[in-house]
Amino acid sequence: MSDTADSFRAFVDQFRSQTQGHLDELADLETEKAAGKTLERDLAQERETGRNVQKEVEALKLELKDLEKSASRDPFVLVLIDADAEAYLFDSKYYLGNSIDGGERAAKDLKNAVWQHLTTLDSSLDEIPIVVRAYGSALDLGSLLVKSNVTKLKKAEQHLSGFARGFSQGDEMFDFVLVEKDKYRADYKLIGMFP
Repeated sequence: MSDTADSFRAFVDQFRSQTQGHLDELADLETEKAAGKTLERDLAQERETGRNVQKEVEALKLELKDLEKSASRDPFVLVLIDADAEAYLFDSKYYLGNSIDGGERAAKDLKNAVWQHLTTLDSSLDEIPIVVRAYGSALDLGSLLVKSNVTKLKKAEQHLSGFARGFSQGDEMFDFVLVEKDKYRADYKLIGMFP
């Protein structure tokens, strides 16, 4: 009987071992199934990300094409000057003699300086139009002319007005605008150039 019991015990142990092996295999399959689902979700996210990136690339290509198209139409360089803050305007060489002539010389010198800067960046920019808008407070600039010993108080407005006229006449693309007495009016004009 002991042989039968030993045989039965061996059979049960073998069955238990096989069953445990099957259970281990099932657990491994569950783990692999969960990992597969995670990979499937990751793949779906990657596909969605790829589609979104492709849409973004297409949108950027269209934007670049539009920018290139608009740049090729009538490109120009815009120089905005807060004249209240620009000391070059008070170089006495622009006020010796006729202030209108001085304004014209200042416009010419500024255009040459901008042109030289542009051509150092890219030689193909040598014929691009240069547009200049200078804004300054008549009261503040007049006071600065007097403080800088460029002119006397009585002549400040006349010198400044002549300079602005000459600057604007110095080039058809240049304008010097004298604004109201408000110290920040020139700033508002400059900010207004960017709607």
